[in-house]
Amino acid sequence: MVTRLQALWHRSMTRLIVDFDLTLTNTETTPILGQFGLDTGKHCKQPWSYFVSTYMDDYGKMEQREAEARSLARIHQNGVFKGLTRAQIYEYGQSRSASLLRAGVKEALGERPFDVVSVNWSPDWIRGVLDTLPVRQVYCNDLIYDGDYATGEIEPAVLVTEDKQAVIRKHVPEGDYLYVGDSMGDLLPLVDARIPIVIGDNKKLLDTLRDSYSICLQEPSTPSSRPQGRVGYRVDQWDQISSILSSSVSS
Repeated sequence: MVTRLQALWHRSMTRLIVDFDLTLTNTETTPILGQFGLDTGKHCKQPWSYFVSTYMDDYGKMEQREAEARSLARIHQNGVFKGLTRAQIYEYGQSRSASLLRAGVKEALGERPFDVVSVNWSPDWIRGVLDTLPVRQVYCNDLIYDGDYATGEIEPAVLVTEDKQAVIRKHVPEGDYLYVGDSMGDLLPLVDARIPIVIGDNKKLLDTLRDSYSICLQEPSTPSSRPQGRVGYRVDQWDQISSILSSSVSS
């Protein structure tokens, strides 16, 4: 099956698209970015735990899109990022790159241009963390700026999996891409991808792909000889993804 999927990639794959938090990184980075806003901007009187607890309270009561939108509104109202510049955010991302990137990411992507689609809040943060990697486009939410300085408001461009799907369909309408993701937020991009790759073992995501979309995710080292339905991969490490792409042309 590895040969079959690599042949698909060779023949028509033109894009490599990757989620950011917990796919490229070893932890969720929005709390780190948020704490940086609190420490640097000094406009907010609330601790970061306030934003976590209120988000989790909303998450259990309403649809995800509404919970995400309310979270961004609270961050804006409390001035978490007010006064920050793009350069400050980018440079802080750079300073955290070595500690935040998953093992094997630089080796896998160092010479492979790729795009990022994320529910994160700042493309400057993402580009900073990715540092010298050849990222082409970053599609995510973004802070709104008045001149050089952030107003504190976040433009809500990508909140849920449907938004990720819409962004990708707009820019890659033919669906010829490989997608790497780790959570239910990546569900629909994985469904649309020519070759879906799930990193990690999110049970809900794996079960949904199998049961609702008939997508068979195989371990690269133990491929099924007769997979049922569409095929893709489930991996634990980026070195496994690197081996999948090792004979491919990703630009």
